[in-house]
Amino acid sequence: MLKPIGITEGHYECRSLDETLPIFTDLLAAEIVERAEKQAVVKHPNTAWRLVIHEGGPDSKNKPHSNHYGFRVADSKEIPKAH
Repeated sequence: MLKPIGITEGHYECRSLDETLPIFTDLLAAEIVERAEKQAVVKHPNTAWRLVIHEGGPDSKNKPHSNHYGFRVADSKEIPKAH
């Protein structure tokens, strides 16, 4: 059984960072901690959990159930056991 230490980072794809980031900052009170051309990292001030937001462009497919969430584990041997 996988014994995660915690969720530390998630990944989310959007069509436009300029349209998506205000939702996270203005509505959800997250802070932008990194920003690049097609990627930004946000976190809420009450947690160390980070969300990496990737800009896929206007032709990106809608993937409501396909975002990735990473789990930190004590040992890499736990990953194949969980699979």
